[in-house]
Amino acid sequence: MRRLPCFFKAHTMLATSICLLGMACGGPEEPLSPRPDSEVTEESVQEPIEFTTTNYTESFKGDTSIASLRSNIDANAFVWHGFAPDDSYPVSGDCEPDRRGETTPVTVSALPTKVRGVVTIYPRYFVKPSICGEDERFYGSFFIQDASGGMLVLRDSRTASFTFGDVVEFEVKGLMKFFDYDAIMAFDNLKVVTDEYIEEGEDKKAIYAESITRAFEATDQGKVMRVTGVVSQEATNNNFNEMRLQSEDGSTTWIISLDREVGQRDPDWRLGDKLEITGPVLNSFGLKIIVMSYGQVKKL
Repeated sequence: MRRLPCFFKAHTMLATSICLLGMACGGPEEPLSPRPDSEVTEESVQEPIEFTTTNYTESFKGDTSIASLRSNIDANAFVWHGFAPDDSYPVSGDCEPDRRGETTPVTVSALPTKVRGVVTIYPRYFVKPSICGEDERFYGSFFIQDASGGMLVLRDSRTASFTFGDVVEFEVKGLMKFFDYDAIMAFDNLKVVTDEYIEEGEDKKAIYAESITRAFEATDQGKVMRVTGVVSQEATNNNFNEMRLQSEDGSTTWIISLDREVGQRDPDWRLGDKLEITGPVLNSFGLKIIVMSYGQVKKL
């Protein structure tokens, strides 16, 4: 049998492919009509969070209120760790029971105890304190609040089944203080119990926020505060995403710490803009409100 030249084969195959493609697709007999221009719409980012100016009832707490829990911490210490009698933090170094040093852990007889509160910052806040002589990274920390106050809770994972406005309860086994701020550092048996504390038709529990015109105070730590003012410093990478808000009469300036992911979205909060900002206060290189969501900021 006579072999076909390679170039003849290639041309034949190409022609066959084109024919098959034409048969399969079947081009239109008339030109397609032009596609109408799509309507351009502008949508703002919406991350609604419900707040309230009415505090919770005194009965809204666990076995121990957050204020009572915090009273176990030595407020005068720079670095302090306290654990339940039968629980020790699993980190070698200064937390070993037979070591005597400035960070030797204290036994807290009031622990373990159950606390309950509303989540005021969802579990994505990053904290890196030194615990028992070792730097620890907590990527999924969050804040809770009851009628007596609020507190930071250290947590490893950013994956969680709860968010802003959920009600959680858990057993506290360890507390800490690292320079200016304190926190719940060890806990167990966390449960989401939102459905037990909301009314029919509600999805989450409204977060209590106290509106202030004064400067932040040390006793505000952990509590959700609301301030209204004009942007006097924009948040940038050069200032660790810290914005400054000034009262309209110029007498008070508040530090607003934006989460890195919020800052990367380049929010439209510019110099001179009037904003209402709501969030828990943390004392870390100055008292400041922590902002993790657009729902915490309202442009007036």
